[in-house]
This record gives sequence, structure tokens and C-alpha cells, in this order.
Amino acid sequence: MASLKAWLVAVLLVFVAGWILLFLAVAARADENTVVSFQDIIQDDLESQSFEVSAPITISIDAIGASKRGSDDLYIYGWIFNNDTREPKWVMDYDNTDRMRHEKELRRFNGEIDLEPGSYTAYYYAGRSYHFGKDFRIGDFDDFIKIIGDAFSDDDDIAEGLEFVITTQDESFQIIKTPKLASGKIVCQLLAHSDNYYESEGFTLAKAIPIRIYAIGEYSKSDKVMVDYAWIVNADTRENVWLMERWNTAPAGGASKNRLFNDEIELPVGNYILYYASDDSHSPDSWNMPPPYDPNSWGVTLMVDDPALAGSIKPYEDTQSTREILAITRLGNNEYETKYFTVKRPVTLNIYAIGEYDEYGDEFADYGWIEDLSNLNRVWEMDRSNTEFAGGSSKNRKFVGNVEFEPGNYVVYYITDDSHSYRHWNASPPADQRHYGITIYGIGADFDKSAVVATNHPKRNGNMLVSITAVRDNKEISRSFTLDCQSRVRIYAIGEGKRHEMYDYAWVENANTGRVVWEMTYRKTKHAGGARKNRMVDDVITLDRGSYTVYYITDDSHSFGDWNDDRPNDPIHWGVTVTLVE
Repeated sequence: MASLKAWLVAVLLVFVAGWILLFLAVAARADENTVVSFQDIIQDDLESQSFEVSAPITISIDAIGASKRGSDDLYIYGWIFNNDTREPKWVMDYDNTDRMRHEKELRRFNGEIDLEPGSYTAYYYAGRSYHFGKDFRIGDFDDFIKIIGDAFSDDDDIAEGLEFVITTQDESFQIIKTPKLASGKIVCQLLAHSDNYYESEGFTLAKAIPIRIYAIGEYSKSDKVMVDYAWIVNADTRENVWLMERWNTAPAGGASKNRLFNDEIELPVGNYILYYASDDSHSPDSWNMPPPYDPNSWGVTLMVDDPALAGSIKPYEDTQSTREILAITRLGNNEYETKYFTVKRPVTLNIYAIGEYDEYGDEFADYGWIEDLSNLNRVWEMDRSNTEFAGGSSKNRKFVGNVEFEPGNYVVYYITDDSHSYRHWNASPPADQRHYGITIYGIGADFDKSAVVATNHPKRNGNMLVSITAVRDNKEISRSFTLDCQSRVRIYAIGEGKRHEMYDYAWVENANTGRVVWEMTYRKTKHAGGARKNRMVDDVITLDRGSYTVYYITDDSHSFGDWNDDRPNDPIHWGVTVTLVE
């Protein structure tokens, strides 16, 4: 009996001691002030609150997060970011949290951290246990079943129990509205607050100084390109001088696709333009995966670590648009357009072209090129090797470069296929949608506009004898020409043929005798790109003095603008062109 009484007394003492400790804890907590509180959390939201600390302090954090089933990753968690060092001070993770009793996914952090004087931002992200973003991967069937189960789980029920609370007794803690970059002075900044962002800002360097670039963006593993990224071009030459890429960036926290560039570069004296572009997903407007540790800086910031150097950088207004020579832009599906220009003296021009590259067919679907009207030779064209990623879908490609032109007459072509064009995108559009197509500019502020004259109509070319192009179904077209003496002529023709027979083809007759002096036969042709039945011939023959008639005929299918199979590489010249050879 005595042992029973002793046991009851011990239990009573433990019970009383527990209440005393709980009372003391509540009393101590009552002395603390709640300085940050994120409650009533909405799924997919990112909550944030910035604050400053004027002296070393200790803060208490009570936060509830959640981890994926069978994973160490938290999809709901909080962190504290040091705005001065641009690094996280504390991050809630699997190791520093405990699983909550009777909960399968919820985990809790309840502890203290020390903070040095400075500027901070507390973040709390409530993601979802499943995602179908750009980094989506299924390792095996079990992963697939798990993801399907997560997709039908009620994440909103989890959100009801979420919270992130910071308390402290110290008066050195002060809430602020907007944190500022403490390191150096900002000289240029582009922050992408939403999807499909595309902006630029110019600056002039009066002397070569180190410039710090702080840029955060998104890398697509599937496309193997940066889809939210920054770059800098020389405003005078239009050449890239810096580009944010996978290899020169580091993890930015959160999802693995978040990337960070934080380093100094040095540029020579000159005028420059800073660009930032984002695709149609994963931005401060709506994160589809965990955001970076510094989400408010999604974009690019240029600064100098030494504020005394800031005076060496001045704003610059880009004047390239005033040097525009011609533009073929914003074309829809199944369109083509031509424009012409004459070069009066040797000149270098800047070409800016955006198009669609068919990665399966290994050729361009929407693209431009330039021909010399005197001989129909291509002097420039878009191809895989001379273009770069244009933002958005990986099939968007752009050419930005300078091309030299000799005096003469030129024609500019741009053509689109039946999908993915301006306002008819079937995938993410390029960053600079407004310039989808081709634009030609003069180079430099001192560019002499009189050196190049643009027109919508071709200038008469003395070497051109006959041009029958862009021919459609069920046509028979003829054109005549006369030679004053025996001459060599070039015949360039594209048509349809297979099984050693031509269906869309050309021939030349002597206008006086009716005798056929040249004919486009299957044996004379070679593959013209696209479908195997696309055939071309590029022939030079000698004709006597006299009059001649050129004919071109098509059947009821597969012709310009109405292809029933892949079009040729040079669809505009579906037909025949005859020129004098000098």
C-alpha cells in the first residue's frame, strides 16, 4: 500500500510540475511580441514580410510546413533571406523540422535563431504536393501511381493548419515595406513581375569599370535553355557582350530550375542595352514550383559595389528604331512577304530576324532570306548554325548580326508555315513577339541613310528575262523574251516530280518555230528540300539570237500556298526564273 501511495504522490508531483512549466512557458511567450504572422494561408501563395534589425537579436520561429510522401523535400516551408548579403539566413527543411503527430505530411519547426544587424525578408511558400512543370519526370510506374494519388489529394485541407509566426522580446526589430540592396548602387534594373515579360534599358559607360550583375531566371531541363534570362548587347554593333546561361549561373534556391548569376563583369567604354525576357510560366505572378530564395529580385539588376563609380554610368536611349530600313514582321500562318532595297555603295547592315525551327524536320518552318536580284544568289539566310534561342519555346530562334552588302538590288523574303506564328502560337511565343519576322537596320549613330533605299516593288533588273514564281494549282503561265545576240542564260526552276515524271515543271520554246529548246525533266533535277517530290534545276544554257517563250504548268495539288506535303526550302521560287549570265 505504501508503494502505491508513493507512486500516486510521484504522479501528482509530475502533473503539478508540468503545469508549472507550461505556465512559465506561456508567461515567457506572453512577454514576446508577435512581429511576423502568416496565417489563413492560401494554397500556391507566397507570403513575405521585410524587416530590419538594428542590434544582434534572437527571434523565435513557429512554422508548419509539409513534405511530399516518401520525399525529403518540403513543398510548404518558410525561410529568412538576408537582403544585405543576398543569401538565406535560415531555411526550413526536412532535417530541422519534426513530423507532427497524427499527420502524414505536416512538419513543424519550433526554435530560435540569432540575427545580426541588417535587412531581412521572411518568406512562406505554400506549394502543392504535385506539379506538372518543366522539370516533371516519372522515374518508374510507382512514381506515376504516387503522382496520380497526390493529384487527387485535397491540398486545401492541409492549408487550413498552416502558419508561420515570428516572435521576439527585442525592440531592435522593425517592420519595413520594401528592402533595398545594400551592396553598392543600382544603376539599371529590370524586374519581371509577371509572365511573358520583355523589357530593355540602355546605359552608357563613360569609362571601363567593374559592373556587378545580379540576375535570377529559369532554366528548362527539357529544352536545355534559359527561358527566363537576361543579356546585354552593344548598342552600336548589336552584338551580345554578356548572356545569362546554364553554365555561368548557380542554384538560386527553391526549384532546381531557379538559376542565379551574381558576379562582376567589365565592359569597355560605349553604349549598351540590358534586356530581360520571361516565358509564359513560373514568375512572381504565379510560381508553378518553389520560388528562389530572393523572389522579389526575379529579373536583373546592375550595380556598382563602389558607389563612387556610379557617376561613370549614364542612361542611354536606344536610337536603333530611327535607323530602320525595312521590316517584314507579325506575319500569321501560311503567309509570305517580299520587300526590296537598293545598295548604292558598300555598306554593313544589321539584320534582326526571329522564326520557328522545326527540330524534328531539322529545318526552319518560319524564316527569312535575302537574294541578289541580279543572279538570284542568296546572300544571307537563317539557318540553325547562325541563329540562337529567342526565348519561349525552344523552337523559337533568332538571328542578330551584321552583314556586308555590295552595291546592287536585293530582295528580302519571309515565309511562315501553317502553325506557330504571330498571334497563332502553338507553344510559348518568343520573347520579342512584336519583331517576329525580319527587320533590317543601319548601324551606328552616324549611319548614312542615303546609302540604302528600300521599296515594296523591285527595281528593274537588266539581267532578268522572265520570272514566273509562287505558282499555285492548275496554272499554265507563259512569258516571252528576246535576245539580240547569242547569249548564255540561267534557268532556275522548282516543281513537283516523282517516279521519273514531272507534274509541276517548266520548258522553253523558240517563239518562231515552236521547237522546245529546253525542258525541266526529272533526270535534270535534284532534291529541293522538304518532301522528296520537291525537285529543282539550276541550269545554264546558250541560246541563239531570237524570241523565246517560257512556260510553267502545275497540276491540281502540291503547289505554292497549298502544299500537301513538306514544302521545298525555297518555296517562293516554285516556278521558273530566267536571267542573263554576264
